[in-house]
Amino acid sequence: MQNFDFTQPSILQRLYDALDERGRLPREFSLRQAMEPEGPAQGFYYSDGFMEGNLTGLDKGEEESPELQEILGQILAGAYDQAVQGLKAFFGEGEDHLMNAFVLPLQQAVDAQREALDPEPLIWFAHRLLQEADQPEIVKFALSLLEFFDLQEEEDVAEDIRLLARCNEFTLFCVRNFLQWTDGQEEIFRTARQVYGWGRIAALEHLDPRTAQIRQWMLEEGWDNDVNPEYTARLLADHVDLLGVLERPTLTAKAFEGAEALVDALLVDEPVPGISEMAQPVKLLTEFLRHCGEQEKELEDYQVILRILQYATNKLEGKAGETVKQACGKLLLSFACAQTVQQAMKKGEGFDLARTLDLPYAQQAVELVLQAPLDHVDLLPYALTGDSHHDHHVMELYEDLIPGFEEVFGQCQEGEVSLQEQLDGVYMDLNRILSQLYGFPGTGEKLFQTALKSPALMNRNTALEILNQWKDLGYTLSDPIREGVEQLLVREKNQDVKEKAERLLK
Repeated sequence: MQNFDFTQPSILQRLYDALDERGRLPREFSLRQAMEPEGPAQGFYYSDGFMEGNLTGLDKGEEESPELQEILGQILAGAYDQAVQGLKAFFGEGEDHLMNAFVLPLQQAVDAQREALDPEPLIWFAHRLLQEADQPEIVKFALSLLEFFDLQEEEDVAEDIRLLARCNEFTLFCVRNFLQWTDGQEEIFRTARQVYGWGRIAALEHLDPRTAQIRQWMLEEGWDNDVNPEYTARLLADHVDLLGVLERPTLTAKAFEGAEALVDALLVDEPVPGISEMAQPVKLLTEFLRHCGEQEKELEDYQVILRILQYATNKLEGKAGETVKQACGKLLLSFACAQTVQQAMKKGEGFDLARTLDLPYAQQAVELVLQAPLDHVDLLPYALTGDSHHDHHVMELYEDLIPGFEEVFGQCQEGEVSLQEQLDGVYMDLNRILSQLYGFPGTGEKLFQTALKSPALMNRNTALEILNQWKDLGYTLSDPIREGVEQLLVREKNQDVKEKAERLLK
């Protein structure tokens, strides 16, 4: 047997080794992290399936590639070693080729030769790639070749495709294969239940809601993905007939949870259209709110109701808007809601809802910030009251951290701090504090002076963005801040940061 000289372990072996006792990959599994345990060069891992989800799109790409056409010719001629070397070069380190961008022309070239094509050698070679390849894009190339055949009865090949389907990086390409299989919809349904990232989104795009079991799963669990529930909310709402579900006299707790998740995702109305394209949005919301009145509610439920109120206020007009707003108000202004919010604030949650409902919150926020300033830094805007004496004492908690920040700055080598370093430790801590001070002109100036001297681009940029926002609100730069910005301009190399500093000084 030919030796294609891939490194070990292969991608397929990595997946097999990572399976849990149920035969699934753990929800948090990352192929990229498994392949680069020492950490990625860019400082963070892209999620599996991200490249198709965000860059090429989930549809088959139409980009022409002479290199891939040449490789295909070598495969069909039996020159497998040459083909493997070509694939390694085309998809190798330093190249940014993504297989999904080239799928359609490649498959059209295969299709043009199908009548004269002996499928067995092609299937054999593509299966070898699935088993041995150490680069994800080569695996996707192989899956794109196998898509022409119903391989459900070819047990060895089928099992490998099923295993790859459990990894979000490959689910899209495996689903395309399943669509050619006799029982492909059953395979897609099984896969959709085993993945939670981009793989679930890809599987749902092709899953036919033909049975009550599938529709129930779509309602109760299908909405739950680790990328963005908004991507599939409209699709699922149509498939399960969400309005029909909500018109039922009662709902089980599980069905209500799913309906609530879909309604909440539809309200966002982006990055794909949501409630704006529903046939009867007001009816949908009023029926949902009716069920809300009958269900036991926690903080998250009231937060969804608040978002419905905000949607009705901003998007609905006339009697329809008033109907929805009144139904929301009845639930939000209840004693039960106030009690739930007050209990939540003790755990550091629900402050946004408390502010909206005009419930007292500042004292609770201050108590939590005093206990652990960094752990509760997101409560800083609620702890600040506008009283200069009070706010000064709150900010002292954070200004006490400045010597520690400056000590780390002093240990930094000449030049920029890496992205990985910025996303950890004191640089991120400083940024988290600064980010809470939008809309609080003049508050925490010492922290901004520190950030302007930071070796981390992220800190300097954030400080200048907020200072410019303060200026737009009427803030006049203090002498120490003006001096800090002027000194930054002398040494700053990043053009975007320089422009922000120059704008601030005008």
